[in-house]
Amino acid sequence: MTRLRSRLPAAAATTALFAVVALSFFPRETSAHKKFTFTTTHANELEEGFFQGGVESQIKHIFEETLRDKATAAGSSVDKGTIHAKKADPATTPPSFSVIDVGVNTGFFTLLAAANGATVYGFELQRTCLSRVREHLANNPRLSRSVYLFNLGLGQEADVVEDNAKDVCDGTWGHQGLEKVYSSSKQSSGASSMGSSSPVTSSSSTVTSSSSTVTSSSIVLPDAVFQDWWDIALIKVDTEGAEAAILKRFLKYIERGQVRNVVVEVVPAWWPKRGVSVEHGIQVFEQLQSMARETVLLHDMNPFPRGARPRAQTIDGLPTFEITDMGALLRQRASTASSGLNIWFQF
Repeated sequence: MTRLRSRLPAAAATTALFAVVALSFFPRETSAHKKFTFTTTHANELEEGFFQGGVESQIKHIFEETLRDKATAAGSSVDKGTIHAKKADPATTPPSFSVIDVGVNTGFFTLLAAANGATVYGFELQRTCLSRVREHLANNPRLSRSVYLFNLGLGQEADVVEDNAKDVCDGTWGHQGLEKVYSSSKQSSGASSMGSSSPVTSSSSTVTSSSSTVTSSSIVLPDAVFQDWWDIALIKVDTEGAEAAILKRFLKYIERGQVRNVVVEVVPAWWPKRGVSVEHGIQVFEQLQSMARETVLLHDMNPFPRGARPRAQTIDGLPTFEITDMGALLRQRASTASSGLNIWFQF
């Protein structure tokens, strides 16, 4: 989640091109009303303004439009910033629809999903990030009952080191790989309390390395946490290079029709650092595309991306693309360090 990848404007010529063919896919917001507050006093962390332009704004619109439709169908309403959801406590009754946020960071999209009627399950390895989300929930208490946070990662099981010395929610943490540790306190079962009334589940444990005492957090298989009754309106994945490894383990849930949308930040150049070769990662994304009814490349830093062609529809007034050759697109990005893209799969 970096401004470099997300906020570069399209070239003027490209803007003119899309002005001719563009049909607004989602309408722009006409109201300045906020459904929740999102402010921070912490330096070098994501602020609300980050999400008001470029691809982040497109993702925001996808959340709002997708979840508004689900909330209407489920009998929930969004009125003057208050959610009136006809659903019981998820500890005892399946929610009407869910959002899975993998890589919560400071929690903007977690709060946005809750504000639009979803029950949200958020997964984040950085304890500092979860602390920031709790601060935001304290400022938006009406959303707290709809948000369940877990100090867990999803993917192949492992314990990974987190730096105790830092006090910042790092938007690019993990892109150079994560140091793994193995200790008797590993808790894949830490997620077993999913759906309980506890707002935060922690899998952290303290282990001693050769140099210092550090904190480890667990990565668990989605099978350890996903419930068969979940109706998953949307999965958001923003994990700084771990997305291919994570989505591989979501394929069976998508195949059986449990997932409606996936929005994912993709950085192929970082995959090898997270244990996935470029070619293997491409296979995962080609499988996703084969299952999707539509696959959309969102606003991109390259106005003419390889393996994609312009769509007539825009989102938030910005161009989108049809992916015609997933392999070519991802191989080209793998050759450029830190060159990411954002893809929306609709199932």
